Amino acid sequence: MRRAFARRRPARRFGAAALAGVALIVGAVAIGDARAVEPPFGECRAGWWSSNRDLDDRDGIAKADCLIQWRGDAGEHLRFGLSGRLGSRHTGAATDADAELREAFAEFDRGRWTLRAGRQIVAWGRADKINPTDSFSTRDYTLLASDDDEQRRGSDALSLRLDLGGSTSLTGVVADYAPHRLPEGPLPKPLRRDDPPQRLDRGLRLDRVGERFDWSLSWFDGYDRMPRYRLAALSPRPALAVGYERAQVAGADFATAAGRWSFRGEAAYVRKEARGDALRAVLGLDTDLGDTANLNLQWVYAARADYRDPATLPASFRPLASALNTLNREFRPREQSLTLRLTQRLRNERLKLEWAGAFSLDDGSGMLRPRLTYQVDDRFKVVVGADRAYGRDDTVFGSRRDNDLAFAELGFVF
Repeated sequence: MRRAFARRRPARRFGAAALAGVALIVGAVAIGDARAVEPPFGECRAGWWSSNRDLDDRDGIAKADCLIQWRGDAGEHLRFGLSGRLGSRHTGAATDADAELREAFAEFDRGRWTLRAGRQIVAWGRADKINPTDSFSTRDYTLLASDDDEQRRGSDALSLRLDLGGSTSLTGVVADYAPHRLPEGPLPKPLRRDDPPQRLDRGLRLDRVGERFDWSLSWFDGYDRMPRYRLAALSPRPALAVGYERAQVAGADFATAAGRWSFRGEAAYVRKEARGDALRAVLGLDTDLGDTANLNLQWVYAARADYRDPATLPASFRPLASALNTLNREFRPREQSLTLRLTQRLRNERLKLEWAGAFSLDDGSGMLRPRLTYQVDDRFKVVVGADRAYGRDDTVFGSRRDNDLAFAELGFVF
């Protein structure tokens, strides 16, 4: 074991006790000055999806849910935030009514210090949607939502930000571990699941917002949000296990603009406790095309020091090794891809057309994600779209073809 990784110690977990304390404090202060608190806001939707996102055969799904948020000032130096989702998830793990508290935090500031406690979404990184430095953020990749930002889930955490002056700040975070929720499909049996880590994750971020150039440096010491599948036994028959890897991540990002063009970049060097190191990077540009259109293009790169090609293994082990690589979303030692998003707004911006895609530069696979949003009035909107992957089963995007779908939703904004 590397010296950089200390022995695991029992950890105090924030959990329900911290959330209950936050709710009581916020509720008491808000009731004391209810006139200063704005009402909740959000969106309720009902629609039809042709499939779920759990890599299985379920189709023809009627779905309804509400995403509710509440923000307010509960005093001169105290603020609060609450958000949650109530509805149906319709995955292989949950097919009935489902509710999730995404955020429940109180924030207190005094001078140059700002403390936030409770369930919160800690989002790091400046690239568009793909963020190698975003080590704290947890996502539900099985959620049926047209907007990927809704996949984010909160973690029980404490964050402390110090304003250093000159638009520079230093933020420290300690948080309970929560893994991504991934599409698994019909996993082979038996499957052993390790207990979640008890150690608190921790990190630091130095952030600078300038007139022409923004940047940050970050450090994370904790557990990878992406669960790791591995071979647990070979006899009397192969058995798999899923666990959680200790990781240290050093990251950096930047953003700058010149006229109608903006440029963003992000990179993270990852040290794993039990495996080789990895490097992940994103470099992108964004520009307006006239007054109503926008183009976003990104290059995405990943390199792994410990990748083993199944073709180099004995023939009897190749199917199992390929299956593990697919579950872990690893298909070669170095992977490159492009993401593209073209957006056009029409009819006084009531109609939004979006064509998005991701394309592997290594194996010819890809994914297309067209969207159409029509704002009927200030309250109602209609969203239709589709996800379509192509490529062989052993490719980055071809392995996700079982999640191909189309959908239509009616939303009510309040």
